[in-house]
Amino acid sequence: MGLVLFGFPRCGKSYFGSRLATMLALPFVDLDRRMEQLDRRDLSNREIYLDLGEKGFRELERRAILSLSVGSVVAVGAGAILQPGHADLLSCVGKLVYLELKKELLKRRAFTGMLPIVLDPTDPEGSFERLYAERLPRYEAIVAKRVQIEDDQQVLDELARIARGH
Repeated sequence: MGLVLFGFPRCGKSYFGSRLATMLALPFVDLDRRMEQLDRRDLSNREIYLDLGEKGFRELERRAILSLSVGSVVAVGAGAILQPGHADLLSCVGKLVYLELKKELLKRRAFTGMLPIVLDPTDPEGSFERLYAERLPRYEAIVAKRVQIEDDQQVLDELARIARGH
């Protein structure tokens, strides 16, 4: 059985997912990269979102989810798990794991580098606060294992225990 990692933008889904997959000799799939492959226009996920809009982007995201194989470590885009039916589909691929990170650290990461597409560049602070308030209860309502991100090795050890069924 694989793992499906979800959580807020920049919480470390791809970072921990790729390391865990290497550690356990499992395939790693970043859902954003899978979407770029399915799109076939050599565009980034951000460009795909801007070009297709929310509806088209979510349709492509659903196709990408349906293409996943059981037994992989999957990092899903921050909004993917929140779409109707996606949590059920993803739970067929692997155990759902919510990566939790303290709000202030999430905010600091969100404002480092390119701003996540879900944040408004004209009001990054306000849009972060709205996103956090809207998504936190939704993430917490998903039946999933929870892993608090503190120390990288501690997170990897906990994810490995979950993957092994302990």
